[in-house]
Amino acid sequence: MIATMTSPACQCDAPRRLKIEQRVNLSLAVKSYLHAQRDYNAAARRFNESCDELRKNLEPDLRVVIRTEDGHVLLESDSACDFDMETIESI
Repeated sequence: MIATMTSPACQCDAPRRLKIEQRVNLSLAVKSYLHAQRDYNAAARRFNESCDELRKNLEPDLRVVIRTEDGHVLLESDSACDFDMETIESI
């Protein structure tokens, strides 16, 4: 059995019943949100792990151009091995 869903935006005292189409659309939207949230969290973990790995391989005060699949990037690091990258259009 599907429980009655109420809308927090509704200012009335009685709970508002959603039509079946609204419940289906809401359910699909929630599933999409949760899927995107899982993807985002996984991507954030991979990003943080990549940053950590990059820092482990950096030398302080480094400035180097690196060729990648997508072109070239300028990689710079400071004395604390914090880094910045920017895409280079041409060398």
